[in-house]
Amino acid sequence: MLLTPIHRRPFTPGPDFGLDQTPRKMKVRVVFTSIEGTIAALTAAAAYANALSAEIIIHVLHVVGFRYALERPPVGPAYFEKLCLAAIDEVDLDPSAITLDICYCRSQLSCLRTQLKPHSLVILGTEARWWPRRERVLASSLKELGHDVALVYATADSAKSHALSVVQRMLS
Repeated sequence: MLLTPIHRRPFTPGPDFGLDQTPRKMKVRVVFTSIEGTIAALTAAAAYANALSAEIIIHVLHVVGFRYALERPPVGPAYFEKLCLAAIDEVDLDPSAITLDICYCRSQLSCLRTQLKPHSLVILGTEARWWPRRERVLASSLKELGHDVALVYATADSAKSHALSVVQRMLS
């Protein structure tokens, strides 16, 4: 599993810049929303990744309140790494084939604007409710930006049992 550092280094082109000989794989991006939603999104992402020969990237975009500095968030990256590993294990995916990107930000949408390339395939998991949840608002905002967004709904019964299993894995 690859863990992207919180502080990104500035890009400096090397001597081989522009001479990329390796074919680039398509990326299926999962935005961590909740345990239930992320498990549903990872299940769908695995199907997409198998069909498209793509790699999966999980974006954990933790919104930090203004009372905290982005460099000193109240929840450390180790917590999110452990949570995502438990969710990946719940879906029976290979953790070494998934990239984990943990970012601390003030707004999820502005963070995704900087991280996503045009026309990215993004999967968001949510619960089926009659009122608009933040995941649906984020999905429609990403669609307006030109990305291909799949909104996956977690079923109530199985989602709760999966979430309990993830929490138990984290505690052990």
